[in-house]
Amino acid sequence: MTRRLSVIAALVGALGLVVAFVLWRVPADEFILAPDRAKPLAGKVEVEEARPAGDTSVYYVDVFVRRTSLLEQLFPFTKPDGSTVLPEQALLPPGTSEAERDRQAGRSDPALEEFRWLIEELRVSLFAQELKTPSPVSFKRLAKAWADVQRR
Repeated sequence: MTRRLSVIAALVGALGLVVAFVLWRVPADEFILAPDRAKPLAGKVEVEEARPAGDTSVYYVDVFVRRTSLLEQLFPFTKPDGSTVLPEQALLPPGTSEAERDRQAGRSDPALEEFRWLIEELRVSLFAQELKTPSPVSFKRLAKAWADVQRR
């Protein structure tokens, strides 16, 4: 009897872990702004002819923006300390999606995508010559393609 109860308890616990993992992986419709730890600014900025005035340390904090998970939406105590939750409309302009925002920011530029494939073809032509490439690729052609990308 106790063995059967322990097996049932183990199954329920495993099921609970699976449900928690799924809730953690599924994104919600909100964004979370989570601060990183404070870092000193002293090593990053130097001011010429500056005189130290005692212990005036300056720190900065990075903020990470990501979608919240359903787990964080259902159980708010799982959110990072000091985080702020914003609705999707606060970060994305009306009528746009994340993909549209990325495209407008130039994160999915077709010219860069073409250049990336040229690099892949160059790797094939150098290291796997027996596979052949659809068109001839060289460092000179790659440099010309990069110049075209930079002109845009």
